[in-house]
Amino acid sequence: MRCFILLAALIAPGFVSSAVYAQPADDPFGAVDPADNPFGPADSGDDLFGPADPAADAFGAAEEPPPAAEVAPPRREDDAAPAAEPAPASQAALEDPAVQAVLESRSQKPYDLLQGIRILADLGHPELAQPIIEKLTNQQLDQEQKAALAANFSSGALMRLARNPVLGKQLGPFIDDLFQAAEAYRRDPGRLGDWARQLSDADENERALAIQALLRAGDAAVAPLVDVLADPRRTSEHARAKRLLVRLGQAAVPPLLGVLESPDAALKTQVAQVLGALRSNKAVAPLLGVYLSPQSTPALRNAAGAALQQISGHTPSPVEASRLLEYTAKRRLNQSRNEAGDGPPTIEVWHWNAEKNQSVPLFYDQTGATLAEAVRAAYDWYVVDPKSPQRRRLYLTTLLQAARLAAGLDQPMPTEPGTAYAIAAGFGPRVVEDVMVYAMNHDYIPAATAAAEILGQIGTIDLLAHGGSAPSGLARAANHADRRLRFAATAAIMHLDPRQPFAGSSHVTEGLGFFAGSYGTPRILIAHPLSAEGGKLAGLAAALGYDADVATNGREAYELAVQSPDYELVMIHSAINRPPADELLAQLRRDRRTADLPVGFIAPLNDLVRVEDFARRADRAEAFLQPQNDAEMKLFVGDLLARAGRSHVTTAERNAQAKAAMDWLVELAHSEQRVFDLRQLESTILPLIYLPQLAGRAIELLGEIGTDQGQQALLGLADSPTQPLAMRKAAVAALARSIRSHGILLTTNEIRRQYDIYNSNAGRNAETHEVLGAVLDTLENKGEPPPQS
Repeated sequence: MRCFILLAALIAPGFVSSAVYAQPADDPFGAVDPADNPFGPADSGDDLFGPADPAADAFGAAEEPPPAAEVAPPRREDDAAPAAEPAPASQAALEDPAVQAVLESRSQKPYDLLQGIRILADLGHPELAQPIIEKLTNQQLDQEQKAALAANFSSGALMRLARNPVLGKQLGPFIDDLFQAAEAYRRDPGRLGDWARQLSDADENERALAIQALLRAGDAAVAPLVDVLADPRRTSEHARAKRLLVRLGQAAVPPLLGVLESPDAALKTQVAQVLGALRSNKAVAPLLGVYLSPQSTPALRNAAGAALQQISGHTPSPVEASRLLEYTAKRRLNQSRNEAGDGPPTIEVWHWNAEKNQSVPLFYDQTGATLAEAVRAAYDWYVVDPKSPQRRRLYLTTLLQAARLAAGLDQPMPTEPGTAYAIAAGFGPRVVEDVMVYAMNHDYIPAATAAAEILGQIGTIDLLAHGGSAPSGLARAANHADRRLRFAATAAIMHLDPRQPFAGSSHVTEGLGFFAGSYGTPRILIAHPLSAEGGKLAGLAAALGYDADVATNGREAYELAVQSPDYELVMIHSAINRPPADELLAQLRRDRRTADLPVGFIAPLNDLVRVEDFARRADRAEAFLQPQNDAEMKLFVGDLLARAGRSHVTTAERNAQAKAAMDWLVELAHSEQRVFDLRQLESTILPLIYLPQLAGRAIELLGEIGTDQGQQALLGLADSPTQPLAMRKAAVAALARSIRSHGILLTTNEIRRQYDIYNSNAGRNAETHEVLGAVLDTLENKGEPPPQS
């Protein structure tokens, strides 16, 4: 085999590359004659680097290797001679003229450094590029320099360097930075504004460069081109700007739709012409709004009609256009009920920004983007006839649905001027109530919740009575299955401070007890026919931070479910009976307190297919094999909570609702109101006196409502030596208030027992003896302070 080296100049100045061509003896193109070699015969004397001289080696001559420990067997005469050991890769690389040219270059220019790295990588010696990478990455390049450097290399070449297994870790972040800088530089508003001004340059080459730069910028070029259209002094450039917008293609459509929200009719006229030329179906609904709007000029209306003709081949009549707008708004609003679109904000929707005087992108999740279109269409439909209750109702419903979801269901809505809250509130309480009822009836729960929250601030007491014998909208909302809507309506009614009974007031009392009854800990209800297996599941739930209750039949499970507001999910074994699993699910769904709870069905393997089919047809339900370990239980719970979707209420929210409800109950107990009978909440309040975060309010409340069980509970707390002293003294004070207002409701035996407890503690615990003495003073003086001796 014969070889020759071909030296060729590379792209970078001063760099050379080598390629080795091997030619076998049977080469069909014939053997190479040394005399025909254009480079002349090989001559060691012509070696550019000179003969290797061990004495000249900077590291000294190589030492002879030590003798082997064992003597090799003698070589037979017919054995082939052993092959020479190949030179190490680094030594072979250093002998390559192209590699040496790169390594000996003293250029510090970023382009030369990156080109050198690329050459070494292409030659298969990326490990030699480390010093060059350090020189390159240590340079403090500004954004313009990074963009210029990226422009000198193809994106494919840069990506290969970033993905190189040897170079990637060190060079990858630098190349990522180059790409980001290039993108930012290409889309820089200042530069694009300069290029847009060059569109009128007398030099044809300058105009061509400007057009090329604007086209490369994509949707970022829309703003400077729209600025051209908005400037009446640049009329001569308008046609060229519109042609460029059309050449940008569909990328220009979303920013242009944002421009249609501008108040500038002349600008919107030109944008409508561009949208017509682009023939985008996404522009139909916004153009319908412009076409119908009474605020549109004749020129704008004609341009919108012509654009609709270009896009759809038909210019709709006003009646047809109105129906299309209504349909679009309702369809998008209906889609917002699908919780699958809730997620991270990744979708751009462009809107007109009055402060910046340009169209800007806002990011939404899928639901938010859908609602942004709904709000735009509903508003356009509304302004055609602002006096129409139907149009106003649809507009405000879409507006509040979007705003409530955007703020976060567990966060307060912004209330500043110009927000959805302020806009809706400006229509007055009757209109907001109408929106709440409409949203509630059509299952737009976030919008209904937002409306109830607004009514809590602007509502008037007549909202509770104008329905006559039928419950008002707020009273109905206070009985809704959705916990957040129910709480918002209850809060609104508490803020209205009713002094007269009204239809549905009992729902409010029940709601106050429901919210106050939260223990502040997440709970799981387990319905399993085998108590031992249910106990195992409870243990797995405890490892995840849940308190768990186990029921061995359907009736017990239902009774537990409606008693606690803290259940986050229910697990039902398919073999549960009295009633069976399907009937138990129906009972849970019928009761507003449990209607939204996610339910997980546990099934044995031989019954899993049937149970999965049943769960698939049920709402917020899923089927599983029984979890056997912490990991499986975590997966089970996570999947079920995901099923809960928007109805899932966090522990922090439940705690806040419980504290608010207790505050309202205490206020009601201290007031002279006769609307809410708080005595029916006694069973809910009694356990709370032992709950640290609610004990103070619960003790105070029991002292006001005056029941026999309330006095017994206060007496029991005062007698308990394991409870904090402050709580025991508070119980004595509450007992005194209860006796003063309602008399002694304890039995004779209970009073005698109290004397026995006092006497048995004599000489033991001084603090307890003091509390027990105060109890007897309270009983003997009928709640009044003992006379001073």
